[in-house]
Amino acid sequence: MRPALLPCIVFFFFLWIALPVAAQQATTIRGTILLPDKKTPVAGAAITNLKINQTILSDQAGVFEIRATLQDSLLIRAVGYKALFYVVTNNAAPILLLEPGSVKLTEVEVRSKPEPVKAVSTQIKRPGYDPASEPPPPPPAPLPSVIWNPVSAFSKETQQKKKLMKLKKEQAKDQAEQEKENYNRFFKDNTGYQ
Repeated sequence: MRPALLPCIVFFFFLWIALPVAAQQATTIRGTILLPDKKTPVAGAAITNLKINQTILSDQAGVFEIRATLQDSLLIRAVGYKALFYVVTNNAAPILLLEPGSVKLTEVEVRSKPEPVKAVSTQIKRPGYDPASEPPPPPPAPLPSVIWNPVSAFSKETQQKKKLMKLKKEQAKDQAEQEKENYNRFFKDNTGYQ
């Protein structure tokens, strides 16, 4: 009687160990994802089996099929909806309802590029100098040619024009020196900045 008891115990022991393993075999779960009104399907929702890290997408009718065992956790996500966790309890086709949810974005700061530094020589301006207000000097009148008109070259009027042009040149030269001196006076007395 004793030898027949041992094989029975071993048989029931292996049966007891194999029973949970047989129950844990993966099956295909088929479900539907709908909005809270239970009519509108959610297309393109991502269903992830967290145990085996497998992800599939729902079709246009919100239907999906995924391999899962009992007690596996499914994570259902879709853009614009709150995430949903579902624990597989039986092989029945679950109808999962996703609630609309807003996506909170992080704060964004927009900056402009810094303006490039200009060379110092382009920033210096002469006080009171406006190059657009100065018209160019008129060209000098041509002097009469001695060959064509010898009398006009030595006339009193021609001599006065020559003297007048010479005086205007000297005045323009003096005025340019005066303006230069007036401009440079700002830079001659800078001994206190050293």
